[in-house]
Amino acid sequence: MGPGWVSSALTLVRRHIRIVNIAGAAMLIILGLLMVTGVRGRWIYELQNLSGTFLTPI
Repeated sequence: MGPGWVSSALTLVRRHIRIVNIAGAAMLIILGLLMVTGVRGRWIYELQNLSGTFLTPI
């Protein structure tokens, strides 16, 4: 079950490798722009505040 699933998933990725590469490059460019503008830092700060107030139900 496991090896067959992995093999089919890799076949799918190999078939669409150009799209995967373009999507990865676009994500890197967007992340770089967010870092340069300082937006990423603000988002991380807000997520830290949000996670600091999170209480587990147990």
